[in-house]
Amino acid sequence: MKRGNARGGKDPGWNCPAEGNVVSTTDTQKTTDTVLRRIGWLSASDASKRFESLMHLFNQESLAACFRELDGRKAVGVDGITKGQYGACLDRNLEGLLERMKRMGYRPGPVREVLIPKGGKAGGTRPLGISNLEDKLVQGMVPEGSPRNQA
Repeated sequence: MKRGNARGGKDPGWNCPAEGNVVSTTDTQKTTDTVLRRIGWLSASDASKRFESLMHLFNQESLAACFRELDGRKAVGVDGITKGQYGACLDRNLEGLLERMKRMGYRPGPVREVLIPKGGKAGGTRPLGISNLEDKLVQGMVPEGSPRNQA
């Protein structure tokens, strides 16, 4: 029997990446996004499920993708850093953030509270917390549906 006949004479279906097992930046991003989406789904479907560490999924490309998705017109946090200011030295800023995260030295900043009008109630307001830009980047990396992201 010829190899691959079970699939009609086609490739046996082994995953053979490019020579040298090289993964391009877009492949890395797709992989990270896919894994984070899967973790979010698992977390949402089973609240008792625990994930010991997601740090290996954080990389500069993923943080840069989160940065590109941020709306530059949104309000700034306590630190006063805008998307434009942070983006002026994006690579250096992301390297520093990633380094702090990997050595467990990253700490979220204080949240700026703003009172906004409450719908349906004349004169009523409700508090809204506005995070710093780096905190928004890290929050963007946490999978949707995970317990930490359901506040």
